[in-house]
Amino acid sequence: MNTLQINDKFSPLVYEHIDVDIKPEEGIVWLSFDPHPRPCVTHQLIKDIRNLQQSIDLYSGRLLYDGRLVPIKYHVMDSRVPGVFSMGGDLAFFHQCIKDKDKQSMLEYGKACIDAIYPIMTNFNMPIVTISLVRGDALGGGFEIALSSDVIIAERSTQMGFPEILFNLFPGMGAYQLLLQRLYPKDAEKMITNGKIYRADDLYDMGIVDLLVEDGEGEEAVYSYIHSREKHWNGYMAMQEAKQKINPINYDVLMDVCCNIWVEAAMNLTAKDLRVIERFVKAQNRKIQTFYDINTRQGNA
Repeated sequence: MNTLQINDKFSPLVYEHIDVDIKPEEGIVWLSFDPHPRPCVTHQLIKDIRNLQQSIDLYSGRLLYDGRLVPIKYHVMDSRVPGVFSMGGDLAFFHQCIKDKDKQSMLEYGKACIDAIYPIMTNFNMPIVTISLVRGDALGGGFEIALSSDVIIAERSTQMGFPEILFNLFPGMGAYQLLLQRLYPKDAEKMITNGKIYRADDLYDMGIVDLLVEDGEGEEAVYSYIHSREKHWNGYMAMQEAKQKINPINYDVLMDVCCNIWVEAAMNLTAKDLRVIERFVKAQNRKIQTFYDINTRQGNA
């Protein structure tokens, strides 16, 4: 659990599914996913991400640290779970909603996801660079989260992809729009519909991963990248603003795709499709159980 004091007028924010660390010298807010019961995008994870974003917005791109407001120049997303960045959407929740024909809950979840990912896609409408440090699997919605950043730094053992087609669905939280920032339309469509899980070096060759490093070197690579940009910060920020104007991400389009296409498609899944989702949920459970088992052994050592 992580606590961040925002202002004397407010109670401290308590995060249950993320850790937040501020690096004042570099102007970094470092957000690490800390998911339970599964390493996926739960309602509480979304809530924690939004609370942090609203704090950044409240103080115009600054956060309180050690009694002073620190300007945030870099927003870094990472994960505390070894071998997993994010396994994507909360498939156990999807499964239950579809079985219960609970379309409203799916709509609310989808909207919450868009509201959480859109500020990252648009740099909070501030001179903030967003970075995803991917040191493990980033699947489905987890891959969309990684793609939402300006910069993807991946360790070599990382794998990413969109397996949704395997249970007759598609990634509906912005995957196509985000891939179009990096790929031709036909290549983006192929990646979304082939169900393939790609290695980090292949994604680097395709231009999706910006910086490929050896395992264990990801955190150092983030700092090296940041330090390399400082001399030309003004030029980079001007280019970032121009990019947002010329090739904008449209919130209304994201919401339309999510709520009017993705949710409808989810509601049409068959019993056979739901059995495939059950297998993915079991895979998510195995990932997090391995993490807890390792922590328990280390704690007892």
